[in-house]
Amino acid sequence: MKKNIVQDVVFPKRSIRDVELPSRRKETAPIYAPQKTVKSSPRPVAISRKEEPEVEEVEDVEKEVKSEPFFPRERVRETPRGSYAFDYNTDIPPHKESRIGLWISLALFVIALGFGVSALFVSAKVTITPRTETIPVNASLSALKDRPSGEFGYQIVSVSGSMDKSVPAGSSQKVEKKASGILVVYNKTSTAPQKLIANTRFESADGKVFRISAPVTIPGQKTENGKVVPGSVEVSVIADQPGVAYNIGLSDFTVPGLKGDPRFTTIYARSKSPMSGGFSGDMKVVDTALEETTKKELESNLKAKLKNDIISQIPVNFILFDTALTYDIKNITQKDSEDSQAVLELSGSAHALIFDKIELSKALIEASKSNLDTAGQPLSVVNIADLTFVLTGNNQISQQSTGPVTFTLTGDAQVEWLFDESMLKNDLLGIKKADLVSILQAKYPSIQSAQVKILPLWKQSFPVDPLKVTIIKASPIK
Repeated sequence: MKKNIVQDVVFPKRSIRDVELPSRRKETAPIYAPQKTVKSSPRPVAISRKEEPEVEEVEDVEKEVKSEPFFPRERVRETPRGSYAFDYNTDIPPHKESRIGLWISLALFVIALGFGVSALFVSAKVTITPRTETIPVNASLSALKDRPSGEFGYQIVSVSGSMDKSVPAGSSQKVEKKASGILVVYNKTSTAPQKLIANTRFESADGKVFRISAPVTIPGQKTENGKVVPGSVEVSVIADQPGVAYNIGLSDFTVPGLKGDPRFTTIYARSKSPMSGGFSGDMKVVDTALEETTKKELESNLKAKLKNDIISQIPVNFILFDTALTYDIKNITQKDSEDSQAVLELSGSAHALIFDKIELSKALIEASKSNLDTAGQPLSVVNIADLTFVLTGNNQISQQSTGPVTFTLTGDAQVEWLFDESMLKNDLLGIKKADLVSILQAKYPSIQSAQVKILPLWKQSFPVDPLKVTIIKASPIK
């Protein structure tokens, strides 16, 4: 019996390379096309086997094989679709439109961020030029001492000091000199001033007596911050006797002439500096001509030193005229000599009359109002230090001065109209820059002109925060 030999049928392989691609430039191709049937090869390829005798060949069978997947699947009804054309325009870079939009958005963000940050640092600076006028003045004024704040008056500032120089000494001579120094005399009796006559004695704790050479008035006591403060005055004293025994250090003093009087315990003194210069015996003296030359040199240097000391003690809001400064220079004295040298010493004090600038300006404006059209506006004299100050009458500038002083001020006074800076600042908060002129014309006739700078530059209105608005008054042109 013949054997039937079964042969495997091998279908042709399919590849992606066999799929026809559409043309890239304006070629129309259907998206889908029905598949065609493919006939199998005339003779299936037989897999070789081991040879066996007497094998009957199978007749060639032509089969029709459709190009189907190996595993059968359910056929989907096909819907005809239109043809599409693919147009690739290589002239326009890919994503160009999206990049332009991105850059525009980024630019807008940066601009908005800049505006936001600059708004945090908004500020305004206003430079004001006030109205001014120059008028001639020749005013006679009178002032009282130590007036309360807000009233026109004067104060006295006093300082003392000494300077010395070593010079060649001459022949020895018998010399007797009295010690001298400075005392601060206090009055704790009452608010009334107390007067002491010339040659009033002051006795130290160890019994040494010193005297004043001129009469003195001690101011009365006053109350400051709830405490009683005794009146005081500085005086120069000279020892009652010559000799080195009176060269004593700092000490307390009483007034022997007040013993048995209640004022003995309320009027007293304390030394401000040690007593010095006392001598009795032989001493090498300095030639008279050399002593006079040295005295002039020391006096010039001492006055300059005393003036600087007074200026350093004057409050900022007070003014001192050069002609309101007086000096009290003592006689030159010779200290102990060593070998061929002698030391010449010169001591003295300075007294200054000072005034509050604002109150003095008000008094001067009041005395000169006939030359001014104030229109009810507050005024100030800005160059008051340039005017000429002259004391009149029998005024004595010293620490003992208590009565009124009279003087004249003459010259060309530069008068300035004043404005309320805080009120102006409040009126500017939040307004438009263009509205500044109308506000100044309506409410501030004392302002001649104004310059405004607002930051950032695009900002056209003032800040609402008063701390960010600065008012600057332009200095007047002299």
